[in-house]
Amino acid sequence: GFDYANLFDPRVGANQSAISLSDRPEERVDPSTFLATGNIPARGGQVFGGEAAATWQNFFVQGEYYHYTVATQVATLANLNGGHAGPTLNFNGGYVEGSYTFGGKRRYNPASGAYTGVIPDHPLAFGSSGWGALEVAGRFSATNLNDPNLTTTELAHYTVPGVITAASYGGGTETAYGAGLNWYPNGNLKFMLDYEHYVVDQPAYYGGPNSRGATIDWIGSRTQIVF
Repeated sequence: GFDYANLFDPRVGANQSAISLSDRPEERVDPSTFLATGNIPARGGQVFGGEAAATWQNFFVQGEYYHYTVATQVATLANLNGGHAGPTLNFNGGYVEGSYTFGGKRRYNPASGAYTGVIPDHPLAFGSSGWGALEVAGRFSATNLNDPNLTTTELAHYTVPGVITAASYGGGTETAYGAGLNWYPNGNLKFMLDYEHYVVDQPAYYGGPNSRGATIDWIGSRTQIVF
């Protein structure tokens, strides 16, 4: 699959044309947001996205990639949305994940153009020997909201003080490594156990250039009923 979007007229206020990008950790147990570019003085923006998925017997793999571009502008006090064109900023993010299922598999549904959840070969039921299906999964993801032109003196000098903050547009980077164990007793019930190691590098969030970031480890579980 492929998708494309174009933002023609970014706005955050009557006289402020800006784009702001941010991202939260994948294990979203609270509203914390570590990555943020701040308001970027912009003339427009674009996003290009691609995705792919495949199965082979009991193996499943899926991935997505997104590339963002932001066309900046440097404003003057007399013309907040004018000035002249600044550099084009580039940001990236994506993930790849794979799994192997014992006792079941995912199936492609042509009507929806997507894969189903794991369907057990022998569902757990009273009076039968079925136990469902067990899925072992791994995932890697990365987001980069940094760009060499984010902290250029041109943007910082020409941006109107108090209108668009241009102290540091280094949005930061984050990388996540995950592993999961999922049990599907039947087609309507799912038990999940996930572990993720998360690395974030965002000096602005952690108090300046001498505080680069942090590593976070967590374990999460969830029970899901589908009907």
